[in-house]
Amino acid sequence: MSVPALAKACKCAVVCGKHRLWYVVGMDKARINRARRAAARQGFTIRRSRTRDELALNYGWFIRKGARQLAHLRTLEETEQWLADPASR
Repeated sequence: MSVPALAKACKCAVVCGKHRLWYVVGMDKARINRARRAAARQGFTIRRSRTRDELALNYGWFIRKGARQLAHLRTLEETEQWLADPASR
């Protein structure tokens, strides 16, 4: 059974993590790397929390400068917006 056939058999509204297509994962990784490079150009580092529970308080992305934590954002989109807009800091 092919991957698209598995996704249809799952009957999920969106492609679930179990049947996620390989190129979608690659696109996410490219966005993460692009965000990391943008942060490095501005003197920041970004790290993803090891927690995979979306309801946990420490879930998401941490932006740091040296040892000081500057922001804690929940999604990659929020992180990209924070890096792109200096007025939001």
